[in-house]
Amino acid sequence: MKVGLDRKLGTDRFLTSWRSADDPGIGDFSLMINPNGSPQLFLYNGTKPISRSPPWPWRGRMGLYKSTFVNDPDEIYRVYTVPDDSFLVRIIVDHSGLVKVLTWRESDGQWKDYWKVPQLQCDYYGYCGAYSTCELANYNTFGCACLPGFEPKYPMEWSMRDGSGGCVRKRLQTSSVGDHGEGFVKVENVMLPDTSAAAWMDTTKSRADCELECKRNCSCSAYAVLVIPGKGDGCLNWYKELVDIKYDGSESHDLYVRVDAYELGSLFLFLNNFIGL
Repeated sequence: MKVGLDRKLGTDRFLTSWRSADDPGIGDFSLMINPNGSPQLFLYNGTKPISRSPPWPWRGRMGLYKSTFVNDPDEIYRVYTVPDDSFLVRIIVDHSGLVKVLTWRESDGQWKDYWKVPQLQCDYYGYCGAYSTCELANYNTFGCACLPGFEPKYPMEWSMRDGSGGCVRKRLQTSSVGDHGEGFVKVENVMLPDTSAAAWMDTTKSRADCELECKRNCSCSAYAVLVIPGKGDGCLNWYKELVDIKYDGSESHDLYVRVDAYELGSLFLFLNNFIGL
């Protein structure tokens, strides 16, 4: 099964939910590829994003079924296959807004949940707002944290464990970003932010080249270096808010976030003191 766009035919293959458990009319939820920026698979409620997959290039996954992502001039799609035809597998969007993988259980003739999303708070798109990360070890912890150089936009709500307002740049009125001594701080092992407004730069570039490319443009808020299958390293640059960053062990990359000169200097002093220089 393919989910995605056929550019030559002008067709878009996507999944929709039923209207209710017993009404097969077209419901509110859909699973489709957003081809803008670096393509991603989104779960929508109407036009509102509910959850998303990591951006391309996704790693192929192997288990009960195999999933592969293809992005070429003719098509952008994700394809699902069962390698040895030993299982019956269905992928659906149900009427409650869950994407489910179901397997057929011969013993009682029932479809059984194998995997579903969203489940955890961090699975929901932008749960912690802009310029923040989401990591939940358990339901009793507050998993939102501002990126380096940022602070809660609404401190009162943040203290009450409501991170939906996100974060804003520290010293917003007094600091400037754009050829004024600023630099980049590495945020390690995260699922990269929404790439709908991100742009790929030239391939076969080093990390230093990627950083220079981003630094030249004052509206570039972050960059990452990703391996593009068959092409080498590519620079992915973000030009709008950084939204929906989370810690996901299955798709982890390093994100380099732009900070002002003061933040960069503070970090340098902290590191020097920490290692006793």
